[in-house]
Amino acid sequence: MLAFLADVVVRGAALTGEESTDEIRQAGYVAEMARGRIADPHRRLDALVAECRARTRGLPRPQHRWANRFQEEWGAPWHVDLRKIARELPLHAMDRQP
Repeated sequence: MLAFLADVVVRGAALTGEESTDEIRQAGYVAEMARGRIADPHRRLDALVAECRARTRGLPRPQHRWANRFQEEWGAPWHVDLRKIARELPLHAMDRQP
């Protein structure tokens, strides 16, 4: 997921349309937590969050034991540690720089 988010920020990657609802929820959850933790001058993470919200709006949230409010809000199936995002996402982005 961090590699995908780095591709979003650096290369403008986007969802393909073939993702499952769980994958979209997970992408939105991690992208929302990543905002402000990596330089994103084109605000591509904001656009990804908006797209994920649009695709999951109105869908019932699964019952789960949530690790934080972002995971609960998104209904994301897997928890990702915010410290991991803050430490590793910039490294993934540096690796993808031209």
